[in-house]
Amino acid sequence: MIASKMHEIRFDVEELACNYCARRLFDGLSGVEGVVAIHIQPPPERLDGPDDLWGTVVIKFVPEVVGSEEIYDHVRHLGYRLRKAPDG
Repeated sequence: MIASKMHEIRFDVEELACNYCARRLFDGLSGVEGVVAIHIQPPPERLDGPDDLWGTVVIKFVPEVVGSEEIYDHVRHLGYRLRKAPDG
């Protein structure tokens, strides 16, 4: 069996300012077949600006099993808004 090359996506998710929200997102994505690694970086300390509640999410996945659009749909289904990260 030939191992598939993993892909990585990076995007920002709104409302990741608390541990509960980050854990809920992590748990929700952990059950997605093909997702092999999830890294959630919470937003920096609140700056009282429009972007102060957006955290960054990095996901490694096997593209033959799950696609990036399916991952985005899972995030939306969990009730979060997302946008492409500036460096992603």
